[in-house]
Amino acid sequence: MNNTACAPANIPYPTLFGAEVLHVSASLVENFTRDVSDQLNYGHPSISVKGVDYCNVTVTYTHPGQNDTLNVETWLPMKNWNRRLQAVGGGGWVSGRFPLSYAAMAGAIGEGYATSTTDGGLI
Repeated sequence: MNNTACAPANIPYPTLFGAEVLHVSASLVENFTRDVSDQLNYGHPSISVKGVDYCNVTVTYTHPGQNDTLNVETWLPMKNWNRRLQAVGGGGWVSGRFPLSYAAMAGAIGEGYATSTTDGGLI
C-alpha cells in the first residue's frame, strides 16, 4: 500500500464556488474493523468489515459573510475501490457526522465505496 497517497501534502485544496476552504486534513486509517447491521447500512445487507485501510479526508470551509463553518468528511479506500461514491447522512433537515452516519459509512467502505458525509455546519 502506498501510504504517501494519504499524506496531507498530496491532497489539494478544492475550489468551491462561493466558499473559502479553511482547512484540509488527511489521515490514514489502517485495519478498520466493524460489524454493521442492515438496519444501519441502509439499502444494503449486514456486513462485517474487516481489515480495511482508508484515507480519511476532511475539508472545512465557510461561505464568506455568512458566519458558518462546514465540515465534509470523506473516506477513500486505499485498495479495492469499486469506483463509486456513497454519500450518507441527511434527509429532511438532518446532517451527517453522527453515529448513524458513521455506521453507514463503515458499511459503504466495507463494500468498496468511497463515502462522504457533512455536518451541514452544525456542531
